[in-house]
Amino acid sequence: MNEQKAVRPVGSELEVQRGVSVRVHATGILGKVIEVGGDRVTLEARGVKLDVDLSEIEVINTRSEAIQGKQGGGWRGPELGTAGFEVDLHGMRVDEVELELSRAVDHTILEDLPEIRVIHGKGTGAIRKRVAKILEEDTRAVGFCMGYPYEGGAGVTIVVFGQES
Repeated sequence: MNEQKAVRPVGSELEVQRGVSVRVHATGILGKVIEVGGDRVTLEARGVKLDVDLSEIEVINTRSEAIQGKQGGGWRGPELGTAGFEVDLHGMRVDEVELELSRAVDHTILEDLPEIRVIHGKGTGAIRKRVAKILEEDTRAVGFCMGYPYEGGAGVTIVVFGQES
């Protein structure tokens, strides 16, 4: 199946609902709608709440029509549209990190999100090092880096997915 990412411009408030993935036209920022009111939308993008005009965003649909149709029995993955832009590994032991990070990366890839924020905290640095080792071995990650100070600094790793430019 050839899966294409469909983007449709927002025409009305009916298309924009809580939990819908959207892109801000001017900046390309991706986020999830957390509140709709009149001609304004509040969305969360990389842990930051943004208040934008309804006309400044477009709804992103990562499902193809074939996937939206009837599916057979058997194992079903996580419901699309539920992935977050971050995974929190606080309080985990180093040996527990791989499973949780792998689940988050899988979910991010399924949702066709461009990046994910991995919150591991500063602490001793053991979890940060384990996260880096896992990501170095994961071919789906284009790259990763420490977060900017406003994103959490050394306590956060930003992972970028997709194709390299």
